[in-house]
Amino acid sequence: MVLLKPKNIIIEENTPKAEIDIFNIFKEKLSDDYYVNYKRFWHGKNNKGKLFTREIDFIVALKNVGVLFVEVKGGVEITYNSDEKKWFSKRSDNDKIIEIKNPIEQAKDAMFNFREKLSNIPNWNKNNCLHYICIFPGMRKQNVKLIGEFPTSLFLFKDDLDNIDQSLKRAFSFAGQKDAFDLFDSNQLKIFSNYLDQKFYAEIPFKDLLADANKRIIELSDEQLSLYDHLLDPNNKRIAVSGGAGTGKTILATHLAYEFSSNLNAKVLLLSRNRSQKNFLLDYFKNKEGMLPEVKYIFDLVKEKTREVGDKYIHKDSDEEDEEYFDKKLPEFAAQIFGKLEDEKKYDIVIIDEGQDFNEDWFIAIEYLLKEEELKYVVFYDNNQKLFKKDEILSLDGFYRVVLSRNYRNTKKVFNIIGKLFEDSKVIPVGPDGLNNPPIAIEVTDNNELQEAIVSLSNQLVRKEKIDPSDIGFITLKNESKFKDITVQESSLLKSHNFKIDGVERGKKPGIFSRGGVTYWKGLERDIIIIINILDIQNLDINSLYVALSRAKLQFIILAQSKEIDALKNKIGLNPPNDMYRVKYKGIRREMKHGIGDLKILK
Repeated sequence: MVLLKPKNIIIEENTPKAEIDIFNIFKEKLSDDYYVNYKRFWHGKNNKGKLFTREIDFIVALKNVGVLFVEVKGGVEITYNSDEKKWFSKRSDNDKIIEIKNPIEQAKDAMFNFREKLSNIPNWNKNNCLHYICIFPGMRKQNVKLIGEFPTSLFLFKDDLDNIDQSLKRAFSFAGQKDAFDLFDSNQLKIFSNYLDQKFYAEIPFKDLLADANKRIIELSDEQLSLYDHLLDPNNKRIAVSGGAGTGKTILATHLAYEFSSNLNAKVLLLSRNRSQKNFLLDYFKNKEGMLPEVKYIFDLVKEKTREVGDKYIHKDSDEEDEEYFDKKLPEFAAQIFGKLEDEKKYDIVIIDEGQDFNEDWFIAIEYLLKEEELKYVVFYDNNQKLFKKDEILSLDGFYRVVLSRNYRNTKKVFNIIGKLFEDSKVIPVGPDGLNNPPIAIEVTDNNELQEAIVSLSNQLVRKEKIDPSDIGFITLKNESKFKDITVQESSLLKSHNFKIDGVERGKKPGIFSRGGVTYWKGLERDIIIIINILDIQNLDINSLYVALSRAKLQFIILAQSKEIDALKNKIGLNPPNDMYRVKYKGIRREMKHGIGDLKILK
């Protein structure tokens, strides 16, 4: 049976019937010697260096023969006017004649584009047979109205579809590369299919202390890969990608940025409002080759572009925390600056991560950074993680909508609690089940016991559980509180691991203790998250709690006083012990059963 990608065609309102028919014919009648890829996007630049995106209907590879690039055009009558160099189609007997794109040029351009890109693939034989054809499934040969400058060997008609295998082989035979057929053996076919099937991965360190625990790689689902195609679709110029925590927004954003910059030499801007998130994004590209996107923190970007246009920068460091300044004054100033930029200082593609942290004024200002209006502008966001101006919901009117609906970051036991915060989010957990025990809430009596519990728990996790310090993060929900207030610096454990107290650095991951404000953790994650300082839980907004808890991939532990845990239980709607274990702190030991998930706190 033929290898089809995708296995089944996704029929949308505008999917041409002709393409559906050909897809089904390939699926039913081609053997396993064939590999067929449907609806493949490709990218290039014209003679003026302008970025464009195209698609080819089908790519058909046949072992021991070669590759065909196939364009499909429906209609009962297709004509070509040689004087005007124009193609026309009549969908049915009762329809009017309309002009269509040149199908020969579409197929040929795709072939030459892929030939160039394949030439850089290791072990690819540049002499492999690559050819192109058009299929007109609604027309019989006797009804052909084409001018003779195009040989009939470039076309298949309705008559040819009954024996599609022989028809495709006949099309190959006109390619003039018969001597090259044997070159395209099973190894070359594999190289080709692997190139087309390139996937990107979410890397999830998963510390279970049993033998099967090491490191788990979760390949993104067909759903996300199909959504990725929407991001590449040339018809979608303005795209808004929404999804809950852990649905892969940042992974998609970075992969998209790299796709456009490295494969197309496009000038790409990847933008964030969070400085620690910017550092993580930079870390992603650290070992990548080719042309890379520019990764910018919004304040740094405005400052940089102000210098480029020769204006004076009016921003002060203290303004970064001033919401009124960020939402009103700075985007107005930025719009003026960005509007003055020459084209060489602007971008082909602009991608925003954590877009919910920007208001509508910012999106207008940032659009001035695009060289031309038709170039691509993509925003990734989650209104549930909106920590600024929480009453304002991001609308992004006029943007094409893409929704991510599957959570990959968190174990199902962690997600079970996160999901209670936003039950209407329609996010489906597809991560691993997780450890045997659910998340843990540890009761402490006062601040002194809290400090003792922090050091004791750290020792337990690092020394006995053998958890890498960099896989643990502490988050405080009391914004004015800093970890410097907690006298843990004297711990020999902390000193021996060179723990850093005042900075979040994903990538470098310097130690357990990182600056705790929730805003600094947007877009970041750790295997284990420990939540402290949840005083005044009744006034703690759901968004902050959602961000904090969703940073935990494997497990989270809460250190709090009894009244705080009671308030948290009521606020989230927890049902101990199924949702969360609740125990008192009197020293910590480990039960030798299932690692972290079976930590027992002695009463």
